[in-house]
Amino acid sequence: MHPAAQVAGQMARDDFLTGLSVGFGPIRSSWSYAKVWDPDIGPQGLDHVRRHEARLHEVGLTPAPAYREAFVYGVQAEAIDGRPAPLAEMPNCGSGNTACTDARVT
Repeated sequence: MHPAAQVAGQMARDDFLTGLSVGFGPIRSSWSYAKVWDPDIGPQGLDHVRRHEARLHEVGLTPAPAYREAFVYGVQAEAIDGRPAPLAEMPNCGSGNTACTDARVT
């Protein structure tokens, strides 16, 4: 394992880099347009896009993700024998935190 990956894993375990950033390029999308575009009235006043297919460019750790639900759930290391070591659950994913079940990265 690369030393930088080990540092990043430790920073995630230490609850410093717990946000997840994903860079992608859309391939297939569909749009639904608001009848009257007005962000002041809430989601019904906005256009919406649904991505059906996308090309993944990068995945990275960040202290401040663009989406509040995009965070690292746990950190898993490779054991000396090459098999995955047990998953270390993140401290910010206690019981009752529904975001932990929505976006898991292991």
